[in-house]
Amino acid sequence: ADTLTLEIFPSDKSSFELYEDDGLTSEHRNEVFATTRFAVNTSLDSKTIDITINKTNGDFKGSMMARTYLLNIRAKAEPKTVTIVDKKLKKCKTYNDFQKSEKGWYYNPTFRNGTIMIKTEKVYTDENRNVKVML
Repeated sequence: ADTLTLEIFPSDKSSFELYEDDGLTSEHRNEVFATTRFAVNTSLDSKTIDITINKTNGDFKGSMMARTYLLNIRAKAEPKTVTIVDKKLKKCKTYNDFQKSEKGWYYNPTFRNGTIMIKTEKVYTDENRNVKVML
């Protein structure tokens, strides 16, 4: 649970709300749960993909205070740059390097017809995160 993988198919504007609870009790009936909203905006010329990972709202026993995000973005072109909160993310030369890295990005043109893979470092769930992909 401390690594969350998101499969992203960018097209105009889209969003998703993740719901989490302890998975064991009925406390969700007492509004003891958490939600996180994810939003994706693609520019009209399809050259920019903006992803917002909003802070988590709510709490439950065992909720994650920080987690790593893996973003798999379907794209037919390799990015020029990838930034998280306006800081440039390092490109990994191989998939093996990507798997071993704490954070970074890798483009695989053959995996699922083109996939940008982005790994964040462990980030606090009570903060918003913005990821920008420039194609």
